[in-house]
Amino acid sequence: MKKNELLLLLVAFVLRFKLPAAACQALLTLFDLILPGCIPATNYFVEKLFDFDTRTVESHYFCSNCMNYFGTSVPEVCCQCNYTYNGDTKLCETSFMFVLPLIDQLKYVLGKDINWNCIFQGTRNNSEQLTDVYDGKVYKELRQKADITLQFNCDGAPIFNSSKFSIWPLVCGINELPSAIRNCNMMLHTLWFGRIKPCVTTFLQPFVSEMISLYNNGFRFVKAGQELVLYTSATLCICDAPARAMLQEFVQYNGHYGCGFCCHPGERTQKGSGTVQIYPLKSLFANRTHHTTLQHAEQATASAKPVQGVKGASLLSLLPNFDMIRSFVPDYMHCVLLGVVRQFINIWTDSSNNSKPYYIKNTATIDKLLKTIRIPDEINRLPRSLADRKFWKASEYRSFLLIYSPVILMGILPHSFYKHWLLLCNGIRLLFLNKVTATMVKASRNCLYKFVALVPELYGSEHISYNVHILTHLPDAVLNWGPLWSHSAFVFEDVIGILKTMYHGTQLIPKQVFKYFNGWNKLHNYSALMVHSHESVTDMYKKLSSSSKSIMQGFGTGKFVGLRKSCTDVTEFHLTAIRYCLQLDGTSVFTYESFDRFVIKDQVFSTDAYACNFRRNNSFILLTNGCFAYIKACFAVSCCDCGSAECACFKHIILFAKCCMSTRSKTFVDSYAGIDLRQFICQVTQNDDAMIVVRTDDIICKAVIVEDIHKRFYALRLPQLL
Repeated sequence: MKKNELLLLLVAFVLRFKLPAAACQALLTLFDLILPGCIPATNYFVEKLFDFDTRTVESHYFCSNCMNYFGTSVPEVCCQCNYTYNGDTKLCETSFMFVLPLIDQLKYVLGKDINWNCIFQGTRNNSEQLTDVYDGKVYKELRQKADITLQFNCDGAPIFNSSKFSIWPLVCGINELPSAIRNCNMMLHTLWFGRIKPCVTTFLQPFVSEMISLYNNGFRFVKAGQELVLYTSATLCICDAPARAMLQEFVQYNGHYGCGFCCHPGERTQKGSGTVQIYPLKSLFANRTHHTTLQHAEQATASAKPVQGVKGASLLSLLPNFDMIRSFVPDYMHCVLLGVVRQFINIWTDSSNNSKPYYIKNTATIDKLLKTIRIPDEINRLPRSLADRKFWKASEYRSFLLIYSPVILMGILPHSFYKHWLLLCNGIRLLFLNKVTATMVKASRNCLYKFVALVPELYGSEHISYNVHILTHLPDAVLNWGPLWSHSAFVFEDVIGILKTMYHGTQLIPKQVFKYFNGWNKLHNYSALMVHSHESVTDMYKKLSSSSKSIMQGFGTGKFVGLRKSCTDVTEFHLTAIRYCLQLDGTSVFTYESFDRFVIKDQVFSTDAYACNFRRNNSFILLTNGCFAYIKACFAVSCCDCGSAECACFKHIILFAKCCMSTRSKTFVDSYAGIDLRQFICQVTQNDDAMIVVRTDDIICKAVIVEDIHKRFYALRLPQLL
């Protein structure tokens, strides 16, 4: 094992188990006794390397009596409630929050060449296709006024099971970075820790103040010996419905005029023994605008009553280059996956609906089909039964919606309800592609509008919930900010989940969180050093870093990396095919290596023989010719004659694949949507014909095979899951 590998494993171990400084020092000393000089023997080098220093973290105080924001110092008297402090910070021991200024974090992120090149030297998509946040209409409008734009999120999470203490982090990402790299370079700005929810104005004050300064004055950054002034603005806020209403100073989703995107008043209707707020699609209502929202805020402040759902002025309205309506997005993770998908699964399986035509009595059949699905590494969680649906995570609902349900529900859900469900599947899937066009957005809008419009007829008006209504706003969000996956709360929820584990003991928890957060960021950036390590080392690193994703993901190398050599015999057929593919004559000499697991275009693939031993299958792919195929063998071929034992010359990557016979499944053409609702499903059968030779450029993406109740197999291409 190399020295850098050992050091990365050691630091991953320290972070994974949150070892205090004394335990870390003891561990370093133990390693130095066993193998003298193998790693640094003191904490100083490790803390310097991984930026564990928390002295740059600022304490911002506020009044414990009225929540009035003070800043980095405590005044003599609170100007709002006249409570006396005499400048004593000890009187604010329970009323403060920690802030890590963005300037230092931005400089660190921009100091990496790959990030700098992506932001300032990368070529942007000039077509009308939407491929990421930076292709959206509103993004392009707001980016003209700043060099760097940020997206941010704030939400709360309980930190102890035995008390009401919770953390409220404000996390930022850089819009100009590609999503995979952006997700690896998140910045933690503010951290509130306490028994109660933060006062929004107080909580946002440090962030808004710094963003105003960064927009008006910029910050100085030295690149290649040249000093630059870079101007930054926050342009996009991503959060769930309750947090969004709190930040916008709007009424909640279950109140009158509860939609933060349009002026739909909603109405109350009977459900069970109580009432619920619903949003029927009887007519179209005007979208809210930044200007009218500020007007309503003034009226609401003067009258002390909400005006069309606006309760007052939000502090975010002071953010320069920020639109109070269009800079918020209806996050699909909460409104679609944890909202609509979960809502309808519960409707189908709730025993109180046993007399309804859509009721699914025998869920065991669905459970059996779910457990037969073999998934690629990009899907983090293996399919679980419907009996465990109360414990399903958002990613599991996503897989069910986009991959499993279009096949599994075929023949189980009655025809009219199944076709209705396909409207949702298509509407979301069209907004989920790597490249979304205006035509796709239009088709998606038609699907989602029809899905919402049919809910009262099929299920009852009481099920037109706020989340169902929000579906009608998703197409506009994609036009404004790119595909759904590019501006979801998934990455922020992951960060919050990690932050909840970044402490030991109960003292100075916020400072511990900042310390370990910086360490995790640094560790992830060093992960690229492990790509050529032995499989046992990388597997150990994945376990310690709690990551099931490829360590190549997010670094954009695009290189081939062999992860596990194959023990399969190489036949004369393979050698002849390689010669033919590379146009080599019978006298040409070449060398080759065969692999069972390997990385292509930053994704892990495997051969079918390797995958058959696991519930994960990274061997099933979609080719450019439209054929679904299994990878049977992979060869890295070198035609050079350099004679070096560690040859680094160009290698040709040759794959052998066996194609499946595929046919389009029975069409469900919807005249209103203008598409075949089963266009993304292909029925496949195993083909026993000879194998074909495939180059890496022939691979479009991975695919998944799903079986229906009639033992027919269907292939679906893997959607973008970032």
